[in-house]
Amino acid sequence: MEKLTIKAKSLDEAITQAMLDLNTTSDNLEYSVIKEESGFLGLGKTVEVEFWLKGSSPKNTFEKTDASSGSEIYEFKSEKAASASNNTAEKQLSSKEEFLAGLEKSLSDTSAVMAKDSYQRSSAPRKKDTMPKEPLKRDEAEIKEAVTNFLKPIFASIGTDPEIQITVDRPERNINVVLVGDKMGLVIGKRGQTLSSLQHLLNLAVNAGDVEKARVIVDTENYKEKRRETLERLAKSIASKVRRNKTDVSLEPMNSYERRIIHETLAGDSSVETLSCGSGQNRFVVIKYKGR
Repeated sequence: MEKLTIKAKSLDEAITQAMLDLNTTSDNLEYSVIKEESGFLGLGKTVEVEFWLKGSSPKNTFEKTDASSGSEIYEFKSEKAASASNNTAEKQLSSKEEFLAGLEKSLSDTSAVMAKDSYQRSSAPRKKDTMPKEPLKRDEAEIKEAVTNFLKPIFASIGTDPEIQITVDRPERNINVVLVGDKMGLVIGKRGQTLSSLQHLLNLAVNAGDVEKARVIVDTENYKEKRRETLERLAKSIASKVRRNKTDVSLEPMNSYERRIIHETLAGDSSVETLSCGSGQNRFVVIKYKGR
């Protein structure tokens, strides 16, 4: 089995592209990060990753450039050249345990412990969103202070000080938080897990006590929009495979936001249907063949 080498803007994007190219899911893939590069002033970061199917014995490698560049050219690489790799990606602060350990270290009050306990219980079934329908009236200055006071110590603990841009969407009752700065790869984490954890904990902190409730949405480097586009492509590609082979396909575990993207993308496709299965952090989407 030949190895596929993909250059992309992030490891997550490379994994998803490999799933598309090899028509499989991540649990059937093995990979090695060859190198990571950053452009001028840290801009234009790219990662080069080798992929192969589990159980195969790869000998040769073909390289595919970043899908966003529009190039579909594959370039042969020798096995010797392809064998060079490093563990840069493993240095990312990607696990919830590391993130929460940093959080507890940076925050000494009991709210940090409460937030951790709540996050660890997140595998339990959640209640339906009961956010009020009327516009948010909460003082904007108070909101910004709550967000900033919670985030600053966390970022200090990992040695970064990003700009925290906060906007309030009163009709939708959303507090949009955009982080701009270096080390944002640490904040995003593996497949956005750390970013999701941060958003969850920030929601708890901002809505703690007897205050008007709002929904906090955290993003950086336009990660969520890029992730949405990637998932939409993935959903359409897997749906095509389901139609072609007339077999059901189970995707990798995803959070509720990402599962919803898959459901919405394929909602108008009469030949397939989507179901969420599993529980807690292992909940995943199954794309089923309907035969129409």
